[in-house]
Amino acid sequence: MHKITFGQLRQGNLGELFAVLEAELVAQGIDFYLIGAIARDIWLTALHGIEPGRITRDLDLAVLLADEEQYQHLRDRLIGTGRFVARRDNAYTLIFEDGRPVDLLPFGALSMEQSVSITGQGLTTIRIDGFQEVHEAGTESVEIDNQAFRVCTLAGIVLLKFIAYDDRPEHRPKDILDIGAILRHYFDIVDDDIYENHNDLFNDEEFDITLTAARVMGRQIATILALSDALHQRIDRIIDRQISFDEQSPVAELLVRDSRWSITYALNLLRQLQRGMGE
Repeated sequence: MHKITFGQLRQGNLGELFAVLEAELVAQGIDFYLIGAIARDIWLTALHGIEPGRITRDLDLAVLLADEEQYQHLRDRLIGTGRFVARRDNAYTLIFEDGRPVDLLPFGALSMEQSVSITGQGLTTIRIDGFQEVHEAGTESVEIDNQAFRVCTLAGIVLLKFIAYDDRPEHRPKDILDIGAILRHYFDIVDDDIYENHNDLFNDEEFDITLTAARVMGRQIATILALSDALHQRIDRIIDRQISFDEQSPVAELLVRDSRWSITYALNLLRQLQRGMGE
């Protein structure tokens, strides 16, 4: 099991927030896993010392729930501690006493046709494509200050970020920037696994570590996609559409923003990702 401390995440008073959340989730027997920026920073910053390109204080949890009543009960109990307040424009977000937003994103029997709706103000309906599949095949256990948490893997993060961007591209460019950051460092993060389990990729005449890492990432995502043909088809459509845009691909343009890649290289990364997903 991977082991880190809250201090390694470089985000202040996270330990106290986690203690409050976990106490309530455990008391109610609710399964959950960490997603979003906190999962990204666990893998990149805490475990591999990679400086975060951007610091996001939001804490995102995917929570496995049976129905809306259980979700509302969870929110009411957290607000009842006196340490959280509701956010008016988003029914899925609570604000911790230090001002940190906490997104409680429900999935499971609560969801209908890959979206979920709850009673409240502001944003009350979200799409949760991939949450169940990532829960089953895209999390690993990480010990943070001697307490184990399930954390979305980098493959799961990339998968969910493609979907989140595709749902609302005008609002989610940072998801693609995060994917780019992960791909830039992915070979160094999983080099042992690549040398041990993916040495067939070293036979390519024009070997490139980043393109190879993208293909390995695709293979890791494939284990999640194997649980759902519909999810696999959706990811294929997302990537196919971006490749079809060629030099005008919005995703390729975002991938090059914080890198030295060309648009052509970014499109090749997408092709290698997709190729790995099909293997």
